Amino acid sequence: PKTVSAPMARLWLIISIWLTGSCVLAQSQTRVEVPADSVMIVFRGDSIQRQQLIDSIDFSLDEVIETKEDRKEQKALEDSLRKLDRPFLRDFGLYVDYGKFIGFIVDFEQKNEVGARLTFGNNVFIGGEYGWGTVTPPDAYENTSYEVSGNYLRLTAGLIKALTPKTNIGLGLAYANGTYSDKGTPEIESPSGLFEVENEPFARENIKATWYEFNILSESRLVRNLYLGLILRFRIMGDYDQQEPLDIFTLPGYGRTFDKTLPAANVFIRYQLPF
Repeated sequence: PKTVSAPMARLWLIISIWLTGSCVLAQSQTRVEVPADSVMIVFRGDSIQRQQLIDSIDFSLDEVIETKEDRKEQKALEDSLRKLDRPFLRDFGLYVDYGKFIGFIVDFEQKNEVGARLTFGNNVFIGGEYGWGTVTPPDAYENTSYEVSGNYLRLTAGLIKALTPKTNIGLGLAYANGTYSDKGTPEIESPSGLFEVENEPFARENIKATWYEFNILSESRLVRNLYLGLILRFRIMGDYDQQEPLDIFTLPGYGRTFDKTLPAANVFIRYQLPF
């Protein structure tokens, strides 16, 4: 066989070592290509999976943080817009208590009551009610014709909220003050019948009374800007000018004076002026 010279042997040895190193390097290196507008990242060995897991965790955490912050910013923006859209005054309404119209069909009571209510954008309302009437209760006192008349003013405040697009419900407190007069003619009979019946008429003016109320109201829209409603009232007597020897029997707007607490109800029809 032919012998190889020493220089050639060294050359073959160098070529073998270079080829072997290139193969080992190619096996131990993995090059991942990314789009041209991105940076080329080289991962070595099994570190690829670890790096991918770390990147996915970092991306998920960033996404969660951004989502929470976005929700907070969106909620704050919605609250601000809601406040801007909320008007200072929402509506103003005038109403009449049509339940008092029963006085046109009975002969012992004539009452009337009207009211106004102003509602603000934050669901707070204030209002006033004015009433007047004359009552001739048949069972007030025996052997006495009796009549009470007067007027009263009731101031209310509370909260009202839309239960449905057509229905409102609210709670309120009220303070009422009235001025009254009464008159009557007692008939005094002689027990023995020996004397004629005597009449002693009386008339009293400027009788003052105050009371308080807790109210629950509900109203539903019939047609545009026209509502039909109900007010449930719980009345508490404050003070009134008691009379002697016969006390004033009833107060229009409150009720019988010997009842220190009274439930009551009013039905009304209201026309709303929107702002």
